[in-house]
Amino acid sequence: SRFADDLDIDSLGLLTIATQVEERFSVALDDSLIPTLPTVGSLVELVTAQKQG
Repeated sequence: SRFADDLDIDSLGLLTIATQVEERFSVALDDSLIPTLPTVGSLVELVTAQKQG
C-alpha cells in the first residue's frame, strides 16, 4: 500500500503501528483495514471516527 511504501515498512511494521495506535488512543482497529489505507491521513481519519463513536 502507499501508506506502507511512504513509511518504508512491511506488513509486520503496519501491524506494529496499528497496535501502537490502538494502545495510545484506546481504540480497536480492524487489522484487515490497515493494509488497505492509502495514506497516513487515512489512519488518522479512521482513529478519529473510532474515537467519535
